[in-house]
Amino acid sequence: MLHLFHPHLLAIASLATGGRFVRRLPGATPTLYLTFDDGPDPKETPRLLETLDRLEIKATFFLVGRAAESRPDLVSAISEAGHALANHSMNHLWFNRIPARQQLDEIRSADRVLERFDRKRLHPFRPPHGKWTLFSLFACLFRPQRVVLWTHDSLDYRLPTPDVVAHMRSRKMRSGDILLFHDDGPVARETLLQLVPEWKAAGFRFATIA
Repeated sequence: MLHLFHPHLLAIASLATGGRFVRRLPGATPTLYLTFDDGPDPKETPRLLETLDRLEIKATFFLVGRAAESRPDLVSAISEAGHALANHSMNHLWFNRIPARQQLDEIRSADRVLERFDRKRLHPFRPPHGKWTLFSLFACLFRPQRVVLWTHDSLDYRLPTPDVVAHMRSRKMRSGDILLFHDDGPVARETLLQLVPEWKAAGFRFATIA
């Protein structure tokens, strides 16, 4: 059985969805896409927003609908700062362990929460833990909605800052790469303060995922 991150399976999924299933984005201008999962977090998200403002870059926040609903002030702050809101499901469940109907409800419910802030009906969707299923893939295809995974996982959820910095420095960055971080801890913020100036010096700009 092929793993869900097997390159051949990912390529087939991308073709089947007309390019709406992505691990990286095309483009001629050297661009990196910073993404943050699992927020908003009442302690860390405001600090991260301050860091992004200091670094003068924009990012995409894959928010958990339940958390967004409980902290509307933080979702507003993210949107008003020019960052993009994206869908990380309503309750952050493992999609490969719940029924198809519940998967669809998780996607739709989170979109409805986010629509209150940016007036968009559909948002880029990232399944929790990256565990997409064929049903969730085709549900997004027919909505239609982009499914966004990542090119490089920072591992900031399990490694300390020096190790994350070293890990990301070891990755060869290419234009269109999507970088996975989390905004429920300090490691992403501390890492980016070191690496973003290096990436900028290498000629990269930063953009949000529409």
